[in-house]
Amino acid sequence: MIGATYGLFALGLTVVFSIMRVVNFAHGELYMLGGFVAYYFFAEWGIHYLFTLLVAAALLGLMGIVLEKFIFRPFRENILGGFIISLGVSLLVQNLAMNTFGIVDKSIPSPFPGIMYLLSTPFPKERVVIIFISIGLLVGLKIFLQKTKLGQAMRAVAQEREASILCGINTNTISVFALAFGSSLAGVSGALLGPVFVVNPFVGSSIILKAFIIIIVGGMGSIEGSILAGFILGFIESFGGFLFGSVIVSIIFFSLLIIILLIKPSGLLGREYE
Repeated sequence: MIGATYGLFALGLTVVFSIMRVVNFAHGELYMLGGFVAYYFFAEWGIHYLFTLLVAAALLGLMGIVLEKFIFRPFRENILGGFIISLGVSLLVQNLAMNTFGIVDKSIPSPFPGIMYLLSTPFPKERVVIIFISIGLLVGLKIFLQKTKLGQAMRAVAQEREASILCGINTNTISVFALAFGSSLAGVSGALLGPVFVVNPFVGSSIILKAFIIIIVGGMGSIEGSILAGFILGFIESFGGFLFGSVIVSIIFFSLLIIILLIKPSGLLGREYE
């Protein structure tokens, strides 16, 4: 469950980087806002959980459009500048969330309580549903990027922006859609993991570090690499935390990052960027 959701979250960050060359440090705050959408719409107002996921995707997608048009557009292809401005956005959103929602942890009740059995083995129903939703979204997004004209245009811009412009692709439109797309994935990830953990203004700061490890290990700009690394780190966190504790898991995370950078700096499935 953790691996699938981390892969979904990191995929949004990867799409933004591959198309805009912007390292969006504020991606974690979009995840955090998705968790608060789930808290208020589902826990407080009683809206159906699956509809809440759609609301989180829509609201955070709109926020992504605003961020692209008014903040990130001048920093496309400027990795350092984009990182600095996204760090500012992250701090701004986090402080606004602290003043709006408070700093106390908010718990979201399980949207799918109970136990279900798979091959005579009991599993929490909530976790199984989250796994299927996350994997379904990952498969659907992969098909979208490969089979639709818009998805193919996004891949073309990611691979060669100048050639895409010569072919008549509107890169401004693609960049807007990329940030909306990535922001929606962050919001859905936050809404999915909100009932499993807790929601507060600081949850984005911890998960964004894991997302950067995922996209570096998988390969900057590689969609398949992000999904693969998300599952790898999800399994390490789950089983390592159970067997050795959270401190050892952090050591394993960063040791894996260092080893990958030493052996294959472009990541498992990535390519070199100038």
